[in-house]
Parts: sequence; structure tokens; C-alpha cells
Amino acid sequence: KVMYDNVMNKFQWGNMQDSTVYLDETNMRMTMNFRNLFARLANQLVIEGKKDSAVKVLDKCMAVMPESSVPFNYFVLSIAEAYYQAGATAKANKIMERLTELYRQNFVYLFAFTGSMAAEVDDQKDMALRVMNRIAMVTGEFKQDALSKKAKGIFENYYNIEAESQKENP
Repeated sequence: KVMYDNVMNKFQWGNMQDSTVYLDETNMRMTMNFRNLFARLANQLVIEGKKDSAVKVLDKCMAVMPESSVPFNYFVLSIAEAYYQAGATAKANKIMERLTELYRQNFVYLFAFTGSMAAEVDDQKDMALRVMNRIAMVTGEFKQDALSKKAKGIFENYYNIEAESQKENP
């Protein structure tokens, strides 16, 4: 009750939704914690059988931290998963579709590097592969078969490219 009241009524979010407000690196890192806080609260509300309240919390998260101001990253996965658990499948799918496209674009960029430069982005490739695999798993778990199949296809394609690259350049 206390956390719900704080998040929904008391906390001031500093106009993060305004794309003209500059969020420096420290503030952008804090948004990851905020998204995590919203997701954890929503998940607890689902456990308590308060799915409508969970959706309100998640909608508030998306309102105070829209993609236009706080770009989507790994931490928005927990928001989408909480939407699925709360029964707001269309809202979850919208996030997952966007995240799938962003990471697909990221793969195109990361896998364009060759030679020694390719090794410099190995950690980023690994993270992107983990995120895409997680998208495929979560969407599959919630029976979003078309989206899961798309994410799985992208994951497998780039996973295989990376595996071949590792064989050639151990």
C-alpha cells in the first residue's frame, strides 16, 4: 500500500517525460532502477490479485519514462513481462515488438565490425544475444507465438553468425 501510494501519488518524477529535459548519464542510470521498481511493484500487485492496480503502475511507468525520453533497454523487459502477468497483452506486445526491432538494428550495427574491431564489441554482442533470447522466451511463455518466433529467428541467425566467427577467430 505504501509503495503504491508513493509511486502513484507522492513521488515527483522530475519531468522525465519531457523530451526537452536533459537527463545526464547519472540520471539515465537511475531510470533503470526506477523501471525495476515499477516492475517489482506491479509483480507484487499481480501476486496479490490486484491486476488492475498493476496495470496502472506500469502505465504510470510508461507515462513518466516514455521511450522518447528514456530509450528502451534491457530493463524495459521486466515492464513488458509484468504487463503480460497482469493480463495487458497488447501493451506488453507493443514493448516487445519495439525492443525486438531495436535489438535487431543493434545486431546489424554490431555485426558489421570486422577484424580486431569486432572483438571490441564482443560483450555488446553477447548482451544483445541474451536480450533477444529472453524476448523469445518470455513471449513464448505468454503464448505470443508470432513474436516469439520472430525473436527466436533473429537470435538464432546472429547466434550462428557469432558461433561461426568464433570458429574462424578463436
